[in-house]
Amino acid sequence: MKLNVIIVLLCGLVATGWSATADISSPALKGVQIEQTWRSAPLHFEANQGQTDCDAEFLARSVAHTVFLTRSEVVLAFAGGVAPVRLRLVGANPQTELHGLEPLPGKVAYYRGHDSSSWQEDVPLFAKVQYAAVYPGVDLVYYGNDRQLECDFVVAPGARPDVVRLALDGVEKAELDG
Repeated sequence: MKLNVIIVLLCGLVATGWSATADISSPALKGVQIEQTWRSAPLHFEANQGQTDCDAEFLARSVAHTVFLTRSEVVLAFAGGVAPVRLRLVGANPQTELHGLEPLPGKVAYYRGHDSSSWQEDVPLFAKVQYAAVYPGVDLVYYGNDRQLECDFVVAPGARPDVVRLALDGVEKAELDG
């Protein structure tokens, strides 16, 4: 039997949608339709295949934030030059492996510049990312609940959940609720 401990990171990762009344068949609104669809899509994770910093193994994007999942921390980068928030796993396994879970349909492509050798194509998307054995007998799984980032610590029978230690950098105050 596994125990799921749910930690919700309420760092403003809920993307706000918008609506407008307009003729959606207009060619001028095709970009609006794409943006509106993207804003309302569930949070998903891209495997890093060179489209971002090499420390990040996965990333997720929302309207005003990018979430980078590295082996040692999660970085919440905000638009507009706001300092990032970092969630570190204190005393965690430095050799933990990250795995994309629940592959999603579709792929992402990045065509930057004129040199096709630097393009990233067929970047896979996942609904969840697992940190395997982040602590002895404990896995960590990140996923989206609509556009909100959430994670579960999955504790195997006989494992000790009290080994989980988190540190937040870049926040003035953190609280636990009921």
